[in-house]
Amino acid sequence: MPIKSLCELLGSCEFFIFEMKNSIMARHFKDRYCYNCKDACARYMIARSSGLDYIPRLLYPNEYDKALEIIGNRNLT
Repeated sequence: MPIKSLCELLGSCEFFIFEMKNSIMARHFKDRYCYNCKDACARYMIARSSGLDYIPRLLYPNEYDKALEIIGNRNLT
């Protein structure tokens, strides 16, 4: 599958470095989010709107609801 939209945070993403490493699931998430649709990634959404410090280490790329909650709570402060 050709890369459409490479995420610039991939090399430093704690989720893949510490939690997923090289699992089959990691490859699935990378193909879907890191290489093709970074704007749909919950981790990227938080990084872009609130900063890297607000991304929970265990947040999965598809946990949009949690990302929106974090972003919303951040905007209230």
